[in-house]
Amino acid sequence: IDGVSALDQPLAERGEWADALARALVALHADAPDDHPVNPFRGAPLAARTDAVEERLRTLRGPGTLDDHEADAVHVLWHAGLAAEPWDRNPVWIHGDLHPGNLVTRNGTIAAIIDFGDVTAGDPAYDLAVAWLAFDAAGRARFIAAAGSGYDIDVWVRARAWAAAVVLMLLAHSDDNPAYFALGRDAATEVLADA
Repeated sequence: IDGVSALDQPLAERGEWADALARALVALHADAPDDHPVNPFRGAPLAARTDAVEERLRTLRGPGTLDDHEADAVHVLWHAGLAAEPWDRNPVWIHGDLHPGNLVTRNGTIAAIIDFGDVTAGDPAYDLAVAWLAFDAAGRARFIAAAGSGYDIDVWVRARAWAAAVVLMLLAHSDDNPAYFALGRDAATEVLADA
């Protein structure tokens, strides 16, 4: 696929394709059949990842990664997601690993979503976390508006919690990949900007 990784596109420029990505996800998030691939982590209820989130928060709290204020704010966001109404509809198809490294852009627009190795079905909030992983505030507003009324406020609260969880994963496990560690730092800023 011709193009470049969205990781290589400045954050402020990504909003140009936020609406196109939102429309693609609305189309993807269709009811999945009973025999869909199962992923124990992606698309599952948030509560299934609480132990991992809490452990990463303990590990990352401190100078150079997450200061106490940031760690406390992430903790609050996670618990807000846990308190939101869970997904109680049919499982929908989800990409399962949606972040700028799996988005290809060309000439300032989205060209492809790649790497469907974690495709599964469940709560679309997991995919919608990309609103904080890929965009700044303006791009995020454009993305959310373009997604339309198909997702209620509880989905977005859970999506932000998932974004926080992905931030922790990136910060904890990307010491050998500076681009993904930088993505974690940028996404942390975005997740906490809406606090």
